[in-house]
Amino acid sequence: MKKLLYLALAAIAITVVGFGAPAVAAKKDSVKTSVQATYKPGKPDDEYSEAAGKVAGSVTAAKGRCTARRKVVVVNGKEKIGSGRTDRRGAFKLRVDASPKAKLRVKVKKRTFGNNPKTVCKSARAKAKTQRN
Repeated sequence: MKKLLYLALAAIAITVVGFGAPAVAAKKDSVKTSVQATYKPGKPDDEYSEAAGKVAGSVTAAKGRCTARRKVVVVNGKEKIGSGRTDRRGAFKLRVDASPKAKLRVKVKKRTFGNNPKTVCKSARAKAKTQRN
């Protein structure tokens, strides 16, 4: 009877403690990301009409995996007007329909990869500098 009692107490103790394995938090590596972009407007018919322009730029980070194939979104105010991905070096070129006086912003989405340590490439955003013709 005592053996049964000890076995029951041992089973309860193992369950409460967590099977004897200490909880280990996974390591996390955070990488800062930055983005630069320029907007070259197309030649519209008049001053306020929209014409296809180009947004080009690059994403930089300390780790190469944080620059390759990142999702890039171009917005004008709250309206999304273009998106694409960077190449393996972090460069991107996007075609957008916006007026020459548009104030565009470029956003790069957050990206995670790996398990131990888990790497988190932070998101970034910047204003696109307008090139005048």
